[in-house]
Amino acid sequence: MEWFWYFLIIVVLLAMFKRFCLPALKGRFGEALVKLMLGKDEPGKKHVINNVTVVVDGKSSQIDHVAVNDRGVFCVETKNYSGRIYGEAEQQQWTQVLAYGKTKNKIYNPVKQNWTHVKRLEALLNKDLPIYSVVVFAQSNTRYIKANNVVGLWEVRTFLNKTGKEGALFPEQIDAVAEEIKTLKDSNTVTAKEHIQEIRQMKADVENNICPRCGGQIVLKHGKYGDFYGCSNYPACKFTKKM
Repeated sequence: MEWFWYFLIIVVLLAMFKRFCLPALKGRFGEALVKLMLGKDEPGKKHVINNVTVVVDGKSSQIDHVAVNDRGVFCVETKNYSGRIYGEAEQQQWTQVLAYGKTKNKIYNPVKQNWTHVKRLEALLNKDLPIYSVVVFAQSNTRYIKANNVVGLWEVRTFLNKTGKEGALFPEQIDAVAEEIKTLKDSNTVTAKEHIQEIRQMKADVENNICPRCGGQIVLKHGKYGDFYGCSNYPACKFTKKM
């Protein structure tokens, strides 16, 4: 019965969104839908911490959701793009197709974006913890995306309950890890203005061939999708940018 009400609420919200929602609210609306799908905390079984900002070496990442269950920690990135989305896990940019093919936009690969979030979360938590990346498309338009950790809204619970090893964390560990993440969230008081300034600095570093993730040099490389620039510290750091 609980799932029926979840389904009904989400269907109503989606209908209202398509009719009334302004473009500026799309991201927050998508996050709200994913938050609803992730459900409430269940001590000893699962916890969900929303809107977590982590800071490592002065660099911040805003993580939409962090879920913890007996299989590990899940870093959840939410996207609320419309239209058809084409992309593969290793590509730097994906393509958004709108208006029956008349409009095409380039978007940064959210798998790579979330990989940065995962690495920063790893740096702050116990190194032995299994931490997984999952990107959720709120409109479930994932048909043309080739990436194992990209799922639609209705698939996110299944992904969290099947990924990794069952029983990897004991009930006490689940609660303890969740409390640690909540403490990180409360202790990192980075303002929106500071976060935007950091993003601008990251772009400046990239333009000067400095890796924004590890500080290494960005060098020319050759791959199956053509020439690109990548971090000299690969495979420890997998940052790349297009020519």
